[in-house]
Amino acid sequence: MPERKILVLGPKAYYLPFLDFGKCFTVVENFHSVDLIVFTGGEDVNPALYGDSKHKWTSPPNTQRDAVEQEFFDLAVKNGIPMV
Repeated sequence: MPERKILVLGPKAYYLPFLDFGKCFTVVENFHSVDLIVFTGGEDVNPALYGDSKHKWTSPPNTQRDAVEQEFFDLAVKNGIPMV
C-alpha cells in the first residue's frame, strides 16, 4: 500500500492518532499530493465565518488561524480532499 500524506494543521502532538494512516506533515510542497487534512481544533472559530453570532461563552477568535484554516478548507473542498 502506498504511503498516504496527511497535512496536520495544529501542534505536532496531534499527529499521534493519524500515524497509522500515513506520514504526517505540517508543510507540504504539493498541496494536491495530500490524502487527508486534519484540523486539530483549538480556539473557537469566529462564528461570523459560518453566519452566526458570538455566544457569551465563545472565546475570542484567532483571526490569523481562522484565515489559514479557511483557505485550506476551501482548497480541500475544491479539490475533493478529505478532512477531519
